[in-house]
Amino acid sequence: MAKHARETALHRSTLASSAGKSVWIGAIAAISIAGFGLVNPSQESTSAQDSSDTEQASEQEATQTQTVTNEVADDVVVFPTVDFYNQICQPLSTTLTLPSTVSVATEGAVGLNGQPLKDHWVGQLTEISNNLRGAGDKITEVDKSNKDTDHPDLTLVADQARSTADQINAIKDGFAKSDSDERSAELAKEAGQVATDQGSLLTSSVKDIVAKAPLPSQATANEVYNLESCKSVFLTTPQLAEGEKIPAAEDFHTRLNEGVAKVNDTRSQLEDLAVTDDFETTKENVAKAWDARSAAAREAAELIGKWSMPDQATSAQAEALKKYVAARDDAKGVWTAMADDAQHQAEAIRATKDVKSLDAALDAASNEAWKKDIDEEKMIIRTQRNASEGI
Repeated sequence: MAKHARETALHRSTLASSAGKSVWIGAIAAISIAGFGLVNPSQESTSAQDSSDTEQASEQEATQTQTVTNEVADDVVVFPTVDFYNQICQPLSTTLTLPSTVSVATEGAVGLNGQPLKDHWVGQLTEISNNLRGAGDKITEVDKSNKDTDHPDLTLVADQARSTADQINAIKDGFAKSDSDERSAELAKEAGQVATDQGSLLTSSVKDIVAKAPLPSQATANEVYNLESCKSVFLTTPQLAEGEKIPAAEDFHTRLNEGVAKVNDTRSQLEDLAVTDDFETTKENVAKAWDARSAAAREAAELIGKWSMPDQATSAQAEALKKYVAARDDAKGVWTAMADDAQHQAEAIRATKDVKSLDAALDAASNEAWKKDIDEEKMIIRTQRNASEGI
């Protein structure tokens, strides 16, 4: 088999584990999604719930009524409060989605390199920075327009939004000047860290605002919760207790990690193919490497596919796990497609009759392996973003 063709094919087959994995996994690992994004009204209560209350009796009520101060009759809507939240929820929502938007940007970057990679990040971070700055300015505008009403000081969260925009913008400028994919990977990791750190600070500030602008009646609370812009600010469904872990969630991620490891363990076989002077022996060695990849991906798909929702879950646990089923199906689908492709490539390799056709089959196989590795990496990022509660 021609040495150049063999090395070209093998080089392409391992690009996903080098550029797509090593370069980007650091940025991915730096992005934490769990715990950010929404404010649980039950956490803003100024009075502790009686410990003698049962979970069953309080679980639903705690999330919707503990911010209600009952200053007026429950059926009275205090419209100035509703109007305040109608103005402030949209910019607050923008600040809360920072970790998620950076995660989406990271997912979109997988498989890119060179100028397309830089262009992607410059575009994504420009939008994120502009949105944050716009949110900060809008919060300041709301603060000023409500100066004659009793409402919490919004200066801190507005300043934090603009400061975060500045940090994101600086990273964007770094991407524009980046001279290597390795430098771009470092900048992506920085973006992830900013999303994590500033996302936590912004969430804390939003919680403080909500705590200081309580809802004076249940009717007012219902009006606020039903505002479209506020649905991404308030959590009105049962939530896990702080620090609560769900065995089913931990089992899911154990299965996911084991699946990733199974596939990773076969990549070395694609990198270090046993090439001999005998065509048939070499062909079979190459085909077996793809057999191993297919088997590993199939095992990973079966492993994650056997995960199921717990039979007896509290309402809060069921809420936390509601995206896990889709994440399971996503992972199973990605690994099944990888297994099917690797099996097809092994069959195509075994069907070759000479060195030239084997080179062509290897080239096609490596191209498809690259694509499937990108699909897997994107799936991992989506899972971190969508199925991270309860662990």
